[in-house]
Amino acid sequence: MANLEKRQLERLRYFPGQDLRVRDFREQAAVEAQLRWWHNRAEHGAYGVRFGLQAAPAPVPGGGAPAAVVVQPGLAYDAFGRELVLAREARVAAPALPATPGGGAASSGAAPRVLTLRYADLDPAAAAVPATEPCEGQAQTAGTAELAWRVEGCLRPADGVPLCRLAVQDGQLAWDPAFRQPLASPIVQPRFATGATLPGGTAWTSWTRSGADVPVPLGFQVWIDTRAAGFTRWPCYFAWLQGTLNGGLPPPVPLLEHVGSAFLTGFYFHVLTAWLPSPPSDLSVHGLAQAQAQALRLARQNLSVGWLGIESSAADRRPVPLSIEVSHGNL
Repeated sequence: MANLEKRQLERLRYFPGQDLRVRDFREQAAVEAQLRWWHNRAEHGAYGVRFGLQAAPAPVPGGGAPAAVVVQPGLAYDAFGRELVLAREARVAAPALPATPGGGAASSGAAPRVLTLRYADLDPAAAAVPATEPCEGQAQTAGTAELAWRVEGCLRPADGVPLCRLAVQDGQLAWDPAFRQPLASPIVQPRFATGATLPGGTAWTSWTRSGADVPVPLGFQVWIDTRAAGFTRWPCYFAWLQGTLNGGLPPPVPLLEHVGSAFLTGFYFHVLTAWLPSPPSDLSVHGLAQAQAQALRLARQNLSVGWLGIESSAADRRPVPLSIEVSHGNL
């Protein structure tokens, strides 16, 4: 259990009266950490710098090659979904280029160096083990992560998150201002939900607009209840008609669909069908009302609504009222 296989997680079970040791709690914490890392990796694709971790060369009197790099505290996620927490500002000495056979500095063709932030074991004894890989430089631990230099040609995604790069210029390492850190996407993804009403069971009602003397019929509408989605911010709604009218025959004019007043708990779905199933000969309010009643009967038998809601990041969105100007007796 001490060397936990990452792909075969174990769950610890306890019994009443069992004596627990420190190792038992450590193993329980290791299992929970592995599950969290798999979740971060599989569900959120959390890789890169989340916030902080700005790197800059330490000031050098008189200019010249940087002698050290200063990294600010912050949080990142590695390729395994593990949290890389740099608890305090860290100062890392710049690596030295290997000497040439003649005893001088390395040529301009030497490989650049990349400063990486990688996961560090919380066990101080494990974190103090010196590096033995030929591509790796001295590491410095601060928090749950450590900073280490890597040769750019040896850098792999499993080595950690790159923070800065030192290029080789005139036989010396120089700060590369064009380097960009990989940024992690927000760990919280937008909330979305989908649904549909039942064919033959959609509660269509008349949709009218106030006219000069009497309401002007426009078509039919239905209230879509989205309370089960649990939206906490104003969502963006998308909706569409499902089913056909007239036994599958195309309508004489297109169906004009519209999402009306939207709220956290639902929205109105309007269908502008004042002359379905056929254009009325009388375009008066009375004639439109008769056509609307006929279309409403067909809609209750055949039409349903499918919808999609995506929670917006704008917390102060307000419902926009439907605005269609209708003159008396005409559309």
